[in-house]
Amino acid sequence: MKYKGFNIMKKRFLAALLCLCLLVGLVPGMGTTAFAAGSYNIGDTVTFAGYDWYIIGTESEGVTAPSGCYTLFAKNNDFGDTAFGNSIDYKDSTLQQKMEEIANGTLSAYKNSIVARTTLDGIAGESPTDQLLWPLSKDEVEILDSSMRKFGSNYLTRTGEVSTTLGGVLNVVYYVDVDPTVPSVKSAVVDNANGSVRPALYVKAEALPEKVEGIQVAFGGQWWYVVGQGEKGSVPGPENTVTLFENPQEAMGAQPVSAYTSASSYLKSFLQEEMAVFGSKYLNLAGKESSLIVPRTLTSADGINGPTAYDQPFWPLSKDEADRTDAEILKSELYDDVSSVGRYWLRTTNNAGGFSFVYAVQGTDGKVVSDTQNKYYGVRPAFYLDISDAFYLAKDVKRVTIGGNPYPLVFGEGFDDLEEYKYTIFDDSLKLSVTADPTQAAQTGETLSFGYAANTGENQYLSCVLTPDDSTDVLYYNKLVELSDTAAASGTVNIPLTGVSDGNYTLRLYTEQENNRSTDFASRAVNVKITVKDGVASIRDLGNIQLVGDSGGQDGREVELRTNEETRQIQWKYTDEPDTAWRDLVALDAITGGDGADGADGREVELQVANGYIQWRYTTGEDTAWKNLMPLSDLKGEDGEDGREVELKNDGSSILWRYVGEGDDAWRPLVDLSDITGSDGADGKQVELRVEGGYIQWKYDADSDWQNLIALSALQGIKGDKGDKGDPGEDGDTPYIGENGNWWIGGVDTGIKAEGSDGSDGSDGSDGKDGQDGKDGADGLTPYIGSNGNWWIGTTDTGIKAAGVNGADGKDGKDGKDGINGKDGADGKNGANGKDGADGVGIADIKLNENGELIVTLTDGTEKNLGKVKGENGVGISGVSINENGELIVTLTDGTELNAGAVPTAAADDSNLKTLVYVSMGTAGISLAGLIGLLAFLLTKRKSLIGK
Repeated sequence: MKYKGFNIMKKRFLAALLCLCLLVGLVPGMGTTAFAAGSYNIGDTVTFAGYDWYIIGTESEGVTAPSGCYTLFAKNNDFGDTAFGNSIDYKDSTLQQKMEEIANGTLSAYKNSIVARTTLDGIAGESPTDQLLWPLSKDEVEILDSSMRKFGSNYLTRTGEVSTTLGGVLNVVYYVDVDPTVPSVKSAVVDNANGSVRPALYVKAEALPEKVEGIQVAFGGQWWYVVGQGEKGSVPGPENTVTLFENPQEAMGAQPVSAYTSASSYLKSFLQEEMAVFGSKYLNLAGKESSLIVPRTLTSADGINGPTAYDQPFWPLSKDEADRTDAEILKSELYDDVSSVGRYWLRTTNNAGGFSFVYAVQGTDGKVVSDTQNKYYGVRPAFYLDISDAFYLAKDVKRVTIGGNPYPLVFGEGFDDLEEYKYTIFDDSLKLSVTADPTQAAQTGETLSFGYAANTGENQYLSCVLTPDDSTDVLYYNKLVELSDTAAASGTVNIPLTGVSDGNYTLRLYTEQENNRSTDFASRAVNVKITVKDGVASIRDLGNIQLVGDSGGQDGREVELRTNEETRQIQWKYTDEPDTAWRDLVALDAITGGDGADGADGREVELQVANGYIQWRYTTGEDTAWKNLMPLSDLKGEDGEDGREVELKNDGSSILWRYVGEGDDAWRPLVDLSDITGSDGADGKQVELRVEGGYIQWKYDADSDWQNLIALSALQGIKGDKGDKGDPGEDGDTPYIGENGNWWIGGVDTGIKAEGSDGSDGSDGSDGKDGQDGKDGADGLTPYIGSNGNWWIGTTDTGIKAAGVNGADGKDGKDGKDGINGKDGADGKNGANGKDGADGVGIADIKLNENGELIVTLTDGTEKNLGKVKGENGVGISGVSINENGELIVTLTDGTELNAGAVPTAAADDSNLKTLVYVSMGTAGISLAGLIGLLAFLLTKRKSLIGK
């Protein structure tokens, strides 16, 4: 892929970069310099007074500005609409009055930063004077690039004139017609001239934020654009940070990363999850780089949808942040229309028209667009870099031959295409101490020499930078000693100064860990002040270089020492010098020893009480004998008085106490009975029960609404597993009437006549009269199956089973052969109809009477008193069931069973049972909870309470 570079930034930031490379304050008197304020260019966007503006003029270009100022032009439609006025004269027009209204209102707090325009050209009539805000003229608009002419709606200029046309003479004013492609200046009759207010103004350069965008900083093995520094820039951040925005170019070590996002929530979207692992997954973080990332918490105010995303190390830009960022920075070689991923996501959603959209940036032109979610687009993160402990920022091309001349870090012509920088940040794990003997302390020459001691490691060097005394700019850089080998941990360092311009400098020596396309790290610097004149250097002050050795000369002056905790230095001065003369001798960190070896693990100790002592011993090792720790007597307090015996009594309202032996007037209250007595419970309510609609229902006596308690179906026994199918049994014998008139079953004569016996003959009548007919015989008896399964005739058990005997099980699960059908018996003669039997008797009602007795009312009106269900002896109902004869059995709590008689089993519908149970709950009644327990008991026992 072709490298496009960032050529537009070369000229734009050259002036800033000439003096760039900050040196963060390390020692007293040394300032902290951030990026130097660079020169803005026409077309840049800045923020002023809370609004975004285009730079449309400098001191020499565009709509030119006074010295020390820029000309700003409103970027967005923030100031409303107006008519031009009734005349083509701009002075006192509605448009001019609107400009003054904005200056004295919205921007009034910023007047000190605005330089008034003395007079206005390109207008009709007399000019107003000292205007803080003003519209552009027709000519000024036409020199603007079309990108800056664009606006949210048509807007007015300040130019008006008399126009002669074929239709006559017209008073017209000019406005900008905001065409989607090329906005152009057009005229309108003044009476019809309306449009937006788009002001311009002169603003002092010092009032604008420092220009920090555009340079590239190395981090994690690739390059990042600076888009903010502290609270300034397109993407501001916390104090002492810079905001870095990835420059994804394959040539620079980056790679295409894609994910899809969801408009429903940023948190837990694939985009957010890819950002969370970006550092560990895609970057080669060197040394302490990961600790320099300052996490950011994103809320709905930061342009995300859904829950707050806490402590995000990397994050996409929001739409607002992208809108404020230069399009050249937003462009991406890695994400363009040629690549498989032509866009990269922003974190902001747009739910226009009921549809969910997410904003993205086109890689080819840096344009912000809205697109549907769940597409695979690029991931281009930003993050906050902590520079609170930065040493300096320099071009990354600080590559020189060790021992060669110092390399200038401020570049002149020919270096404007070098835009890549890196930070060097202090790392206290790197150590350096520098010493000078008396001869070295007074040395002069083209090269200075000192003794040193430093820790060693891969890619580590002893380096130096030079800073002029009247500036914090780092002017020269040099690598002096390679420290990759442990043999280089100490020795002599030579510092060539040939080629350094005349002047006074601070020479700063330090060890550095150099990392390719990543942050470099440095020890705290050892500083010495020097003067260079005609290529020869001399020492003015050893600073914190340690003076060692003895030249054997005359006695020295008396010296005193102190520790400066603020600068972490041991300092010295001659005793006769003032306090302002304290000099650094050696850094405390440089003389701090390493960690000692771990001590042996301690032995476990246990304690006991024995022989009047608290004793202790080791639980392991050779010496495990008990040793006295201290006598128990040392823990014993003085003897107290013997306690006196106490007695208690209840006087009906309180519990009282006194010592035994005291008089009745000595009783003292201990506690009120009311404090330990619970409050009275509420009286219980009477409950009624009934069976209705397939449920046992209940209600309080005073209520009208019945509540379902339990379904009758839930009280039926659980259906057993289906048994294996047996072989069909032989057909049973059907009774028949034999030739002798008896009932026969299976060839057996029962001896029972099928017909009634003949009536006796009537007595002979007297002669001449007919005799009377004999009386009909009694009806014959019809066989029926008795409860024991035998055939019964009348009251006689024939002993013959009505059902055939089960056949033996078929072998191997096969059914046995069908039995042979029995022969049909001859039809018996119809017996005379028997008389209807009396109605059966069932239960009509069950209730408790006022004496607590269980009264069962039968369907014939008979009442049976089953006795008390809970009498004086506390006997109550423990269970209710129906036996095999269909009789209701009530079991009392003392084991007594009461037979209430047969329960009707042929009911067509449960609902016909009406009120089965009515219980009046009194002082001797059963509680509702008890009845529920009873029902649960019956359900557990799988008994059937109603029917079969």
